[in-house]
Parts: sequence; structure tokens; C-alpha cells
Amino acid sequence: MEESAKIDHVIETLLSEIRKHGILEVSMEQYQVVCNGILKFATRKAVEVYSDALMNEFTRTAERRCDEGDICPEYLRFQKRVVRMLKSLISTGYVDFSADNSRKKYKISDETAHLVVDILNENKLVGEAKVEMNIV
Repeated sequence: MEESAKIDHVIETLLSEIRKHGILEVSMEQYQVVCNGILKFATRKAVEVYSDALMNEFTRTAERRCDEGDICPEYLRFQKRVVRMLKSLISTGYVDFSADNSRKKYKISDETAHLVVDILNENKLVGEAKVEMNIV
């Protein structure tokens, strides 16, 4: 995807890719809320085209709002995830669904990790459900 793409088209593509990934509908609503916030931010700035500068400014504004107590740290982290996903879509043409850092509570060996993947595959988990089950 080109960096000169219109922001509304980029967000529409992102939301489509998120649905294809298997994100639950209740989570889709959260992604939609953040994406709508990005669109409103771009409209206030009179910007129609995606840019890293716009995303960086959006992130700084969200960080300031968190510092001021307007939003909680968890929501800030989610907003940053959406921005990171948008940036990956623009730079590679694909949405990066990986976590920014590992949320796993316990460190396991590579051998055990393969066993976990086999169990998740055997139970036919896909998308976000598979990711959520694989974070323990």
C-alpha cells in the first residue's frame, strides 16, 4: 500500500484485514472506535492522506491525554497497537498482528512451544482466538 493513500481508504483496508484475521465482533468495535478517532483527528488537522507524521502526532496526543488522565494506559496501548498495524499495512502491504512485546506469563522451551502450537492447531483455533490461547 502506498504512503500517499487516503487515510479513510487505509483504515477501511485495515478493518477488512482485521475481520479476515478472525477478530471477534466485540473486539472489532474497539478497533472501529480507535479508527474513527484517527479519522476525526485527521479531519481536525485537515489531512486526507496517510503519513507517519500524522500517526506520530496522533500517538503524542494520545500519550498526553493518558498523562492527563483522560484515557487509561490500557487504552493508550491499544491505540498504539492500531497505529502500529496501520504503519505495517502502509510499509509492507500486510497487517502485523503480532504483539509489540510478548505477553506470555511463563517462559517455555522451544520443544514445549511446538507442542502448544500442535495442540492449538489440533483444536482448529484460528485468528485472535488462537493468539489469546497462546499467551499463557
